[in-house]
Amino acid sequence: MTHANDAFAYALFLFIWFRTRRDRSAWQYALLGASAALCALVRNQNAVFVLFPLVAIGLDSFRQAGQRGWISAGLWGTLRAALFSLTWWVIFSPQLGVWRVVFGRWVPGNPYETSGGGSFDFLNPRLLDVLLSTNRGLWLWTPVALLGVLGWLILWRNQRRFAALLMTNFLLQLYIIASWSAWDGSAAFGQRFFTNMMPAFAIGLAALCALLARRVAMRWLVFAGSLFVAWNGLLIVRYVLEDVPRSGPVPLDHFIIGQFTVIPRHFAQILEILLTRGSGS
Repeated sequence: MTHANDAFAYALFLFIWFRTRRDRSAWQYALLGASAALCALVRNQNAVFVLFPLVAIGLDSFRQAGQRGWISAGLWGTLRAALFSLTWWVIFSPQLGVWRVVFGRWVPGNPYETSGGGSFDFLNPRLLDVLLSTNRGLWLWTPVALLGVLGWLILWRNQRRFAALLMTNFLLQLYIIASWSAWDGSAAFGQRFFTNMMPAFAIGLAALCALLARRVAMRWLVFAGSLFVAWNGLLIVRYVLEDVPRSGPVPLDHFIIGQFTVIPRHFAQILEILLTRGSGS
């Protein structure tokens, strides 16, 4: 599975963007392009991460036209866009070679479909199912991710472009995943296709916690965080015990009520697993 690598690559991309956000040089755009290409190498749907930087270059060129003149600003933007794009293609080029060997084409379209991984219907995305379904809906299985998204709104006040980057990439990922016939991720704990967004959720959560820390005592933040940890911890227990199915939807009442009844219902089984884990028996 590529999920950990996916999260790392996106964290690197966000790190480079944030550290070079003030007066980014041409070569820093090349570095940003390289990190964006790494994201796409790990998971091809991440190729959409190039859209926001290219639009940002265009907007910056337009704003600078009044100071530098249209020709100078246009050359400035073209150079940066070219370095960003060229570096992206150089880093991504090994994937093109693999596709050529495996599929006989440089760009196979949907490589997942050739291996039975499902098809895409971009006119009928299942947005609400991806976010709220008991069948691995992101915000139901991992509710703390919703707080991360809300934190981007707080980040918008002081880091508007960075927040816009986080929001845009999330919406693009949501649209792609929701358009895929395999949007639920099949046999998985939670909505695994958003693992690459975890660094972005963490940033939003940090912004939210920083705001709340000025208004409430830290012990209440720790308590609230513990509730989210407990929620997912109980879900993991239920997943291991198959109290919730490894794939497919779960009746909503069983999904919610089961969180509060799983320990008394399966106490002996849970205790046995804890006592025998790693004992070699």
